[in-house]
Amino acid sequence: QNATVTTVAYQGTENCQAGALLVMPEGEGPFPAVIYLHRVPAFKTQFLSEAVDLAGQGVVSLLLDSPFDLDCYNMNVRDDQGFIDTVIFVRRAIDFLTSLPQVDPSRIAYVGHSFGSNTGGVVAGVDDRIHYFVLMAGVGDIAAYNGSYLNDLNANQYISHADDDEFLFQFAIRDEYIALSAANRYYDAASGEKTILWY
Repeated sequence: QNATVTTVAYQGTENCQAGALLVMPEGEGPFPAVIYLHRVPAFKTQFLSEAVDLAGQGVVSLLLDSPFDLDCYNMNVRDDQGFIDTVIFVRRAIDFLTSLPQVDPSRIAYVGHSFGSNTGGVVAGVDDRIHYFVLMAGVGDIAAYNGSYLNDLNANQYISHADDDEFLFQFAIRDEYIALSAANRYYDAASGEKTILWY
């Protein structure tokens, strides 16, 4: 594939310096772009093969670290601040992408898996620079993962305000971690144009 993969760093939070893999196609652009956020535990390389394939089609990809990857929270997914900082990481990633002359700022999408899916629902409600979301195997109520009661982590309440966005939800019928009812609540909460697929 005609792709260049570079490790980049950008402003994160007071607690963490953000890092990512930037996958660039050949040419000057401006290209559409995709932000990827993986499940936890995992790493930013989870979607690298997909990003390289997309580069062959003229798409820029940015594959993010989360604060949990960077030991800022020691993989403690019960730490509310880690989830909040992850949302900030994504918003700073948008800042980074829109600063690149090769990127078309009006065509940025987001792909999130599990933890990344939960984060994407919050981002949809608080940042109007992304309008296309693929949310895989996530839930809208983070309490299902970490027992938190912090309203700031409830993606269902945020995704309900994303009227101008388009969502593709993907779920597994026999997911041992996500109940069908929780998956359907996440889908139902989204206020924009939406599609759900079951595997």
